[in-house]
Amino acid sequence: MSNRILPMKMGILFQDGNVDLAIRKGVEDVGWDLPQGYDFVPTERWLSINHTVAPEEQALQCEACHGDSAARLDWATLGYTPKETRDGEPLCESCHGTKKVEKNYFFTVHNKHVNDKEIACAECHGFSR
Repeated sequence: MSNRILPMKMGILFQDGNVDLAIRKGVEDVGWDLPQGYDFVPTERWLSINHTVAPEEQALQCEACHGDSAARLDWATLGYTPKETRDGEPLCESCHGTKKVEKNYFFTVHNKHVNDKEIACAECHGFSR
């Protein structure tokens, strides 16, 4: 028994929820082994108030994780892929009819639906809050 708090690969944990793999990869990355496995003990984790984000001039922009070409998170596996249709019509047209919306307008439109209109996530995505 090593009596150490083991490192986790948070990307693995957040992308697919596999705690065991996140622990095993974290331990592997620091060069440790787990001949007797591991156990859980009560701990407290303190996060910095800045959500561990770099200063504004170095931080990622929203599109890095949320944009059309973002590869940082597997949104489909997490259930965030938008539905193709709603009520038998293309998703957006099911409420709005045919409109041309520019791609860079997405975040404004999304935030309006979520914050202003309080539309449930499951209306457009394959999950609920």
